[in-house]
Amino acid sequence: DGERTEDMAGSLKSLMLAAVATRGGHADLFRPGSWPEVRRQIRDGELVFPALSDYFITLAGQGVLFVNAAWTRTADEHLVAHRSLWKPVLDYMLGKLAQNNQPVVFLLLGGDASEAFCAADPVCNRSAIVNTAHPGRWGFLRRRNPLVRVNHALGELGADPVPWWPDPPPGPV
Repeated sequence: DGERTEDMAGSLKSLMLAAVATRGGHADLFRPGSWPEVRRQIRDGELVFPALSDYFITLAGQGVLFVNAAWTRTADEHLVAHRSLWKPVLDYMLGKLAQNNQPVVFLLLGGDASEAFCAADPVCNRSAIVNTAHPGRWGFLRRRNPLVRVNHALGELGADPVPWWPDPPPGPV
């Protein structure tokens, strides 16, 4: 329905605001009401917005995975079924990632993510946890940028930060 679609679109906008705000000179865009400014910067060529499929593929290539606690979302009445089918896979994946000897930061976006993570009860080695509101919720843009917090946690683990927003393509010479 339109309301659910708008919620998902709002979540994605909030995540994109968090990502663009990690670029130098754009930190002030991580706030409620800044989406029109981002759109203006894109329109005026000040900011290059990547194709979303390419964006998430690039992040996956850097070791960043976005995993939903319920696998996918269709309708509220299917949520329990989605979670029950996805739980063993999620538990296994979280356990394997937590036991890895490489630095891992778990960014838990909202209560469902925190609940799923705690239910999996991963035994964490070199990892950190960053909790924040879900990007579709009111409080997400009113806290410290969670992607900046992830990079801070990675630094504390001795790992390189994630370049959350791609460098602009080279301009004409």
